[in-house]
Amino acid sequence: MAHAIDQTTGSAAFVSRKVEAWHGLGTVIDRDVTLQEALELGGLNYHVEKLPNIHAYANGEQVVSDQSFFLHRTDTKAILAPHCGKGYTVLQNAEALALVDSYIAVGKGRIETAGALYEGKKSFVAVTAPGIDLGCDEVRNYVVFQNGFDWNTSVNAILTSVRVVCANTLGAALQSAQRRIKVKHTANVKQSTGEALALLGIQ
Repeated sequence: MAHAIDQTTGSAAFVSRKVEAWHGLGTVIDRDVTLQEALELGGLNYHVEKLPNIHAYANGEQVVSDQSFFLHRTDTKAILAPHCGKGYTVLQNAEALALVDSYIAVGKGRIETAGALYEGKKSFVAVTAPGIDLGCDEVRNYVVFQNGFDWNTSVNAILTSVRVVCANTLGAALQSAQRRIKVKHTANVKQSTGEALALLGIQ
């Protein structure tokens, strides 16, 4: 699997605090940032719309569906999901990842990395979490928040020791997560994301 960092706007959608990622893409900063700054620096502040699919009959007649929809980016016009159901609720990155500000506001951690993958179909923000002191060394932990617009990706909040910088490391973090909360893009998604940190046991 390649890094899959989104570069469809002409810039790499990735930001990292102090340490350059293995792929060498994006922006490296030497200070703490807010979620809004991370979204802007990491190229995650794009907007996604849900629009109805149009069905064309052989005779040329077209019907606008009230059951079948698609998701697209308003800036690049990329189709992120060709089909999603009526009940799918679009949660913009700023909304889905809003828990990050709540987490760092109480001194729990700081933003380490943020990025968008696969033309913006997936996005993530990694925040430092309390590590594990082994006496001779310390295992660093991160809370990784993920959002997606490919219809299949839920809003995820996971606790992991993997510092996410690309699609490869995001996959590794999801597979090895110590704790994980998934929230589907449905009508109650905003309320459900508000419970994620408590369920992870890291508030």
